[in-house]
Amino acid sequence: ESGGRGRRRGLQARLSDVASYDEQGGIAIQDAVEAARHLAADGWLGRIAEGAPFGPIEHLLAAVRGLTYARAEQPGDAGYGLETELAEPTPELIEAAAPAAAALDALVRPLVTLGRRLEAVLAEAPDWM
Repeated sequence: ESGGRGRRRGLQARLSDVASYDEQGGIAIQDAVEAARHLAADGWLGRIAEGAPFGPIEHLLAAVRGLTYARAEQPGDAGYGLETELAEPTPELIEAAAPAAAALDALVRPLVTLGRRLEAVLAEAPDWM
């Protein structure tokens, strides 16, 4: 997705100096960029509405949307303000939850590492900072 690639390039560009100075930080940036590919990207709402989600997060959002619309009290509701309880989740929602959780975990881990590396770089700040 074009927007997703732009966000990833943005992260890399903003932290390129750190990545060149700190190898572990550079690896964490690369890992975070790779993991971000599994997030919802530009056009996600349209893909979900068309029944063509891309990636684990969009599949989870599609399952939540399907459950919510299935339980809507008024058929044909535009979707604004729809609410439902999570009681008795659908099999689709249950199946989509684990891959989405794994995708988020794969993103959180390198970001936590990157945060630690940034703190270390600031503590041992090179002259160019």
